[in-house]
Amino acid sequence: MTAVQVRPARPEDAERVAEMARVFKRGEGRPSERLTADVFRRDGFGNDPKFRCLVIEAADRLVGFVLFARGYSSEDAAVGYHIDDLYLEASHRRRGIGRRVMSALARRCRDEGGAWLAWHVVPKNESADAFYDRLGAVRSDLRFRYLDGDDMLGLAAQDVDSGGFGRRRPPTNA
Repeated sequence: MTAVQVRPARPEDAERVAEMARVFKRGEGRPSERLTADVFRRDGFGNDPKFRCLVIEAADRLVGFVLFARGYSSEDAAVGYHIDDLYLEASHRRRGIGRRVMSALARRCRDEGGAWLAWHVVPKNESADAFYDRLGAVRSDLRFRYLDGDDMLGLAAQDVDSGGFGRRRPPTNA
């Protein structure tokens, strides 16, 4: 088996990570072109990174990545990591690499004072569910919800400060 290295992503990994992210999202039935190499470099590095990323390298080639961000749980009163994406090329699956990546992430979380890892799984991704079950992950009865785009902006435009909850603010150019 080819030696595999799990390491922090570098700006020069941006093109390949963005490419793998597109493949991953398409495979989930959620095609997205939003995470470009430029966005990856802008948001993942510098003085205020919005996320962190570990990459999986085999034979001098990136074959996977895990993208995550620090979070806080009021239930646990502790910090941890929210995992957004874990992707590994099909040719490298079922070799223990995914477990190795999750173990590396758990150690990193622990070493930074964290106490938990959390993620969501697309319901039809039975192989991912089976993998996480083998790790000992608990299936939550919580439902993942989100607002983005116009829906998020619409909520932001609601006038809640003046007691007019649920009413949109009038346009500013009126």
